[in-house]
Formats: sequence, structure tokens, C-alpha cells
Amino acid sequence: MRRVTFDTNVFISALNFGGNPKRLLDMAVAREVEVAISDPIIGEIERVLRVKFKWQADEVADTVAYLAGDGSRYVTGTAITVDGGLAA
Repeated sequence: MRRVTFDTNVFISALNFGGNPKRLLDMAVAREVEVAISDPIIGEIERVLRVKFKWQADEVADTVAYLAGDGSRYVTGTAITVDGGLAA
């Protein structure tokens, strides 16, 4: 299986807009690729969601806690649905 690293723009676009970035995340869900994530990317995702997209602190904290957790150092086969409550 190929291991890829998505930059912050891919995560942010997938979470907020869909399109090709969402398809890339869907590839991870289908276990076609393994997504490696780093602490700097997690930090940037947090900042962008909070500052640019005005996500609530608890929404950002929940997403970042998941991404930063021991079990998700490599996010494999997992889609993270965080949409600011739009799907609720």
C-alpha cells in the first residue's frame, strides 16, 4: 500500500469543500492509500479551521485530539467528518 502525506490544504478542502481532495480522503477510506500525518500539519489544520473557517473551539479540539492521538498517527482507512454541524 502506498503511504502519502496530505498537506493542510488537502485536509481543509476535503473537510469543507469536497472535490478532488475529498476523493483523496475517500481513497484512504477505501484503503487504497495510507495517510501519514505530522504534528506540524495537525497544528496548521487547527489554526486554519479556527481562524479562517470560524469553527467552534470544541469542534476543532475534537478533530485535533483525534488526529494527534496515538491511534491515528497514521490515519488509515478513516474519514473524519467535521463540518461545523452542517450535517447534524
